Amino acid sequence: MFGSQPSSQSMVPAAKRTKLKAYDLAPAQALNSMGVSRIESIGLLELEHMLSAGNKVAKYFSEYADDDPERKGVAISRMSQVMCLAMERLEGDVASKVLDKSVLRDAMKEVSEMKPYFTTLNGGMNSGNGSKSLKYATISALPKSEKDITFAAQKVFEWLNKPTSVLRSLLSFLSGGGCWYVCAVHEKSSRAYIKKGMSEQVFIDSSIKRLMKSGPADDGDDMGAFK
Repeated sequence: MFGSQPSSQSMVPAAKRTKLKAYDLAPAQALNSMGVSRIESIGLLELEHMLSAGNKVAKYFSEYADDDPERKGVAISRMSQVMCLAMERLEGDVASKVLDKSVLRDAMKEVSEMKPYFTTLNGGMNSGNGSKSLKYATISALPKSEKDITFAAQKVFEWLNKPTSVLRSLLSFLSGGGCWYVCAVHEKSSRAYIKKGMSEQVFIDSSIKRLMKSGPADDGDDMGAFK
């Protein structure tokens, strides 16, 4: 009937998702696309509170907030996967050329010690559940014994509880609160449009229009009509 009120069933809000999408995760939520992320300086308890609060569509921003131990394991696996990727970059040739040798040496001691444990706890993005996505399918989770997992989890737990860590501090510095990443994306996007054909004159004119007032400048000269 025209003008009828929606049923009470249609007014029930949708349940918040607990299987998080990529843009629900803490790194995406923390990223400031035009500045420095608070993640660099926020206190741990405040961070936990914000991650557990979620928003109107996601129940939380980290599976650590889930009561189900298996879902907490997803968070551990995610963390372990990216830790392995970060460690691999530090092991590459470029790191030795751009980083202070003594800092890199101390960080690599931790990499050598901890990488096997993070590797053990890395279940891959899809935990080997046969995803048809190419990037997920390339991840193969090796069989792991409960003993190996227990030992690795103990070691990583101990490492996370250390009050200081050269590796952790280095990763924090290199992240720059996301600022360096954001800067690199904006800079490369500019080069992409120049490569596509944006001319120098358009670049100049666009800058002028963005930064200067439209119309004549207000210089306070009442004799302007006679000039």
